Amino acid sequence: MDTNEDLYDDIFDHNKENQYAEADIDDLYGNIHNPEVAETALDKVKGLSLENEKFRTQNSQLKNQITILNSINLELKTRNTGLEKNIKDLIETSRVEINRKNEQVRNLRAELDNVLFKRAARNINSRELEGLLKKYRHSEEPYSKLPTKPKPVKK
Repeated sequence: MDTNEDLYDDIFDHNKENQYAEADIDDLYGNIHNPEVAETALDKVKGLSLENEKFRTQNSQLKNQITILNSINLELKTRNTGLEKNIKDLIETSRVEINRKNEQVRNLRAELDNVLFKRAARNINSRELEGLLKKYRHSEEPYSKLPTKPKPVKK
């Protein structure tokens, strides 16, 4: 529908030449009672009313969709928050477990060193002891101690 077109433009456009040619005020309003002009105006009103109703229906449907999408969004945010918390807890638990295992490996290595030194004290010379230590001892720890609390994420 053309927005520049007025609802009652047809009334004035119908006999435009006659309206402005004659100076009589009665002729200016004479075509108001013309059934064709009145019918055109009523058709426009009906069309605009139907279009208005269609837009109202569409508007209410869109509002319903917005409500549904907002509830889904809230549910997803809640689920996401829960999953983030679970992952953080899992990371912290795994770090604690890795640190515990690393400590256990250190203790077992110390125990191995102790056993090797006791054996060496009995019947192994220093060259054999050095060979055994190189064989069973790592030069570096494969894993350093992991922090149990993750660093805060900057947003």
